[in-house]
Amino acid sequence: MIYAGGMTSPHTQTAVRAATPRDLDAVVAALTTAFFDDPTWGPAFPDVEHRAEQASALRLSATSALRYPWALVTGRAEAVALWIPPGGTELTEEEAADLPELLADRTGRAVADGIMQILDQMEEARPPSRTTI
Repeated sequence: MIYAGGMTSPHTQTAVRAATPRDLDAVVAALTTAFFDDPTWGPAFPDVEHRAEQASALRLSATSALRYPWALVTGRAEAVALWIPPGGTELTEEEAADLPELLADRTGRAVADGIMQILDQMEEARPPSRTTI
C-alpha cells in the first residue's frame, strides 16, 4: 500500500519515505548502529573503541545511495533501506577510486586493505544484472 508519498507494510503499517540529504546524519547513525556488531563488518573494524568513528565511512555509501530514489527511511530514520537499482552502482567511479584512501585515513592501511578484500569478494559473488526482453 502506498499513501501520502510513503509506503507501508501490510503487517506493521509503518510509513516509509524516500530519504533526502537532510536525513544523511540519521541514516549514517542507523547504519553504523546496525552494523556495529555485524559478523562481517564488526570484525572489519577491529578497534571496538573507535569502531563507530571508523564505520562512519558508511557516510560515503549512504551519500552515494541518495542519488537513487530507493533510499528509504522511516519517519526519523529509525530504519533505513538503501537499494541500488539493477544496473546501478553502489558508488560512483570517483567515489570507488577514493574509497581505499578514505578507509586508510579512518582505519589504517592494514584494516583498509582487509575491508577492500571483503568488498572485492562481495563484488565477485554479485549475480550479473538481469535484463528484460
